[in-house]
Amino acid sequence: MTALRATTEVGRPANDVFKFVTDVEKEPDWREGVERVTIEKGRRGAVGLVYTEQISRMGLDLTMSVEVTEVEADRLVAYTFTGGPLKGKGSYELARDGDTCTVTATIELGSGVMAKALGTMMGSQLEHDLQQLKRAIEA
Repeated sequence: MTALRATTEVGRPANDVFKFVTDVEKEPDWREGVERVTIEKGRRGAVGLVYTEQISRMGLDLTMSVEVTEVEADRLVAYTFTGGPLKGKGSYELARDGDTCTVTATIELGSGVMAKALGTMMGSQLEHDLQQLKRAIEA
């Protein structure tokens, strides 16, 4: 299994970061390559939310389907995703520290050839996306 993980400190309270991360329609503002997000069913920040992402990254144009599978307010959002050659799961975990928090993003891509080939590139992209998240929410 290819597992990717990135962590950053954000100078905002966990509840602010949680609200930002669960507002999936803002992903194009901080996730490079995400061009559009469309909610298909459910509500933001809740288990069962299903949305599609139009992504153009690493020379690929993909439509990803994402479903939120676990939510713990101000602490965790977990999801599954499928699209193109990719299938996996991921999460954003928040650890409070007063008026700041630590955000850890994790993606598990499985063990296929495509997952292994994309793992290194996606790992650096995950780190970049977290830095963009930090910039966007601290602005």
